[in-house]
Amino acid sequence: SGAAVLKANSDPVSGFYRASVPLRPLNVLAKKSGYLLKGEDVVVNKLDTIKLNFLLDTIAPGQKMLLFNIHFSPNSAEFLENSKPELRHLLDFLLEQPYWQIKIIGHTNSNAFANARYLQTLSFSRALAVKKFLLENSIPERRMSCAGLGGNNPLINTKDPAEGLKNLRVEVILTKRQ
Repeated sequence: SGAAVLKANSDPVSGFYRASVPLRPLNVLAKKSGYLLKGEDVVVNKLDTIKLNFLLDTIAPGQKMLLFNIHFSPNSAEFLENSKPELRHLLDFLLEQPYWQIKIIGHTNSNAFANARYLQTLSFSRALAVKKFLLENSIPERRMSCAGLGGNNPLINTKDPAEGLKNLRVEVILTKRQ
């Protein structure tokens, strides 16, 4: 739904945290000032302990954030409602890091039934939609560029549709400090 169900802080010394969450698919986001955002989708379908380890990358040129939870309507650059939290986290990150420029890269899956040029255009339109959202929320245009790679750079080569969803993503690369 895109609604936050829990916010937990890790122990400042050990980095560990513990949280009880509802039984359903969740997106867990780890963030700390001075580090890149990192998220992971988790399916919680039984009362069990799930351990997640996040190694956060420091902010540096060339570092990449993979944003799996910016979702679009099929064959469109229109955001789905559940994209808002991830877009907001990206916006907050950029507001906290005002001297960094970024490149927004849209990716689609490598659909055998779709024209490669169409997928490249769609992925570029989706990157532009993210840029437009950021522009509307006070991020200057000079800090952003866009690209669309279609289905050319899959993270996972699989025939499993559920696993293949990881290929539908937005990447944000830190390009340089102003």
